[in-house]
Amino acid sequence: SVHYDKLKIGILENISLMIIFALSTLIILFPEAHSQLLSATGFGSTFSGGLIPILNILIGIKVYAGAWKMSSEFINRRGTL
Repeated sequence: SVHYDKLKIGILENISLMIIFALSTLIILFPEAHSQLLSATGFGSTFSGGLIPILNILIGIKVYAGAWKMSSEFINRRGTL
C-alpha cells in the first residue's frame, strides 16, 4: 500500500471515474455532437469510434488501479507468497 499511497493511484482512479461519468453524460445529453465527431473523422482514424476508445482507456485505468489496490491490500494483510 506504500506505493499505492505514494503514487496517488487512488486519486487517479477517482479522476478517471469522474471523467468516465462526464463523457458518458455528454454522449447521452448531446448525441448530435457525438455523431458529428463520428462523421468528421475518416474510417480507421483514432476518433472514428467517437469517444468510445477514450472511455475504454479510462475504464482500463480504473480497473488497473483497483487491481493494484486489491493486490497491495492482500500483500499487506497476508504477506508475500
